[in-house]
Amino acid sequence: MIKLNEQLKLGIAVEAKDYRSAGSLYNGVASASNTYIDTTGKESLLIMINAGVIGAGNTLDVLLKASSVDDPAAATAISGAAFTQLTPSNDQQLHCAELNTAERKPYIWVETFKTGTGSCNVGITYALQSSKQPESNSPVFDLDLEP
Repeated sequence: MIKLNEQLKLGIAVEAKDYRSAGSLYNGVASASNTYIDTTGKESLLIMINAGVIGAGNTLDVLLKASSVDDPAAATAISGAAFTQLTPSNDQQLHCAELNTAERKPYIWVETFKTGTGSCNVGITYALQSSKQPESNSPVFDLDLEP
């Protein structure tokens, strides 16, 4: 059984779908405006890439950018926070990375850059973990994963 409480925030960074156009996307959209993940008051950020089929001749680069303001033009790449390039040889897998956010700039963008115009099925979700201790250990709800 998994117990979730108010310390954990889940969200979608990139909508799961088939991306066919080449170019950059910020959290799944062409414009980076208002697409940041606000990590203020959070201790860690877990990024999960659910890679489906990446068509032949296509690649997808995923990197994290940060800024102290909510302006994507001010965001810079976080050193060491790039994923291994997704290709047909490492598709259909879950790729995960955790980032300590306590001492980083609070606004994070997930930038993807795709080459090729064929199929590229991917979705990216995130989880933010709070650094504050909960007032109680009572879960908001329980998930029973047993059949």
